[in-house]
Amino acid sequence: MRALFASLLAIFCGLVTGSALASVFLTFALRRDILTMDVLLHARSVAAGVWGTQPYLTGHLIVAGVVAVFVVISIVTVIWDRLVSYGERRFQSLSSLRKNRMINAPGYGFVLGEQITPPAQRPDRPIKVKARHRILDRALPFRTRRLRYVASLYSTVSNVLMIAPTRSGKGVGFVIPNALTFPGSMVVLDVKGELWDETARARQRMGDAVYRFAPLDFEHPTHQYNPLARLLDIEDMEELWTGLERIAQLFLQSDGKQDWLEGSILLFVAAGILAVQRGNPTMGEIYRILFGTGQGEDLGKSSADLLHAAARECKYPPAAREFSTKASLDAKIQQSYISILNVAGLAQWANPRVERVTRRNDFDFTQMRRTPASVYLVVQSEDIERLNSLIRLFFADLISFLRSSKPKDDEPWPIFMLLDEFDQLGHMPLMVQAMKQTAGHGGRFAIITQSVPGLLSIPYTPEEVKAIESACQVKLYISASEDFTAGELETALGTRTGATVSRTREMTDVGFGAGSVTRSTEHRPLLSKQEIRDMDPDKIIILPERQNPILANRIKYYESAEILKIHAAQEGQSYPFPPADPSEKTMTMTDVRAAVAAAQEKDAETALTTEAAIVEIRSAKTAASVAPRVKKVVKPKPDGTLTEAGQAALLGMAQDIEGQLSQTTKRLTEEV
Repeated sequence: MRALFASLLAIFCGLVTGSALASVFLTFALRRDILTMDVLLHARSVAAGVWGTQPYLTGHLIVAGVVAVFVVISIVTVIWDRLVSYGERRFQSLSSLRKNRMINAPGYGFVLGEQITPPAQRPDRPIKVKARHRILDRALPFRTRRLRYVASLYSTVSNVLMIAPTRSGKGVGFVIPNALTFPGSMVVLDVKGELWDETARARQRMGDAVYRFAPLDFEHPTHQYNPLARLLDIEDMEELWTGLERIAQLFLQSDGKQDWLEGSILLFVAAGILAVQRGNPTMGEIYRILFGTGQGEDLGKSSADLLHAAARECKYPPAAREFSTKASLDAKIQQSYISILNVAGLAQWANPRVERVTRRNDFDFTQMRRTPASVYLVVQSEDIERLNSLIRLFFADLISFLRSSKPKDDEPWPIFMLLDEFDQLGHMPLMVQAMKQTAGHGGRFAIITQSVPGLLSIPYTPEEVKAIESACQVKLYISASEDFTAGELETALGTRTGATVSRTREMTDVGFGAGSVTRSTEHRPLLSKQEIRDMDPDKIIILPERQNPILANRIKYYESAEILKIHAAQEGQSYPFPPADPSEKTMTMTDVRAAVAAAQEKDAETALTTEAAIVEIRSAKTAASVAPRVKKVVKPKPDGTLTEAGQAALLGMAQDIEGQLSQTTKRLTEEV
């Protein structure tokens, strides 16, 4: 810009100076009086259309030469004045955005922001990212400028990384607009259920089959998801074993106990084999195999007893061997394996609600490229850590399908996976790999995290964090106030060439003397960390791959006419909740108390029956004889012990009583 301005000024000055010199030449050439010379003589000849005749042609050449000299001097001056260049990074203008195909209507690409004119960029001043004049915008009944969306085409961008802290407007500015406009299937982690409330009916209007999987929502019915359902159709036992191992490695995590975890995974695989053998491949069945049912014969059984019973029941030798091996270990070692399996993620299925909603599959990931569908995994923010194993397994199941095959001719729909609060889901190395590999398989990712350090604390390694960032063709920053993230953004924005001016002046006895002015260039970031922190909260920074950064306004879907139109069209339509299943009535506290009362009543009846039986046995032995007794002369009782006959009679009586008590107890037990 500076060179262009200097060139235009040089042309103007060259024309004026050259025209004056040409007028002097024409005055001499035409033998006119120099004292009455007309400075505009050359200009009048041009206006009169005199071009090719001499001496006017020579005058025109003089003007052209002077202009050329001025232009060369101006360009050299600008280049020389710049000294050293430290970069030319700048925010993209409208023409640059159009050239890079970043101005598109919603539905053609990921909607990122609203286009604005970039701020002025001068080498001697910082860039000021000012707020909009909101009062004027609200007062006027029309927009003061045309609304254009910054949107990256789905054909060129498959993954987006959004870094935005809590309460920064990521929902209204990115999540909801893209959920309303994405033309394909969608699977989202819906924290708090807001996305379901704002977009589910619109997705249904678009023709999607809409599902709501809310494991811990007790107010509304939920669809169900069983991550092991597809294992029931596997006939090859080696393939089944391998599939269970993969599933275990996807969701079981234990920090610092990897050696123990490997043994626990083998135990999980064996339990999975037995669950499939029973015809009930669910996580709840695996939990019951390892920890018991909590009722009937399982009450009071130790872990060794449960494992021995599973080994006897399982008819696949490798799985039975694993059960038997773990059952024969020392009790403490055996308990360590089971405890690690519990802590690593299986404990989530101890919750009867989680176990119940994972018994069957109401939706099929393998059909989502063929028939558009939207699946909302609704979890409250305080429940994410409690359900992180289930969430990891949920998305890992979808990713495994995407990686297994490319879309066929009858599978035209891409699948958009939106993961909010990504840093709370735990370590998911499969996700890092999938973001690089599934673009050609119809996968589209939007990863939302609060900060980069949040990813490092999961823990993802620095190399994995870089892999996530490099796999995303577009990075979007909203309110990057955290120091590490602001520093990373400063580096990512790049540098520009700044200018500094130093003035010096000598002091003499009679005043100021000679002075000097020194101009120099310096390395200056496009935006410093402090400038990033002080940005208007309605401004966002977009970093497309291999392009200059973009400064844009944050979208508010309720103020954006085109997106608001889609949102408003769903008003009055009922939410697509699944129908309630009356057969899935859960146990209530009233039922528990009734069971307690029934058990107490039965115990009381058992005690009374036992007591009556004992009294009956005793009375039978002490009853009077029917035959009249003949009075005999009583002989004096001899001193000493009983005779052998007396001891035999007493022993016989004791044995009879013991036998009758045993028969009575057995009969009462059978009745109970």
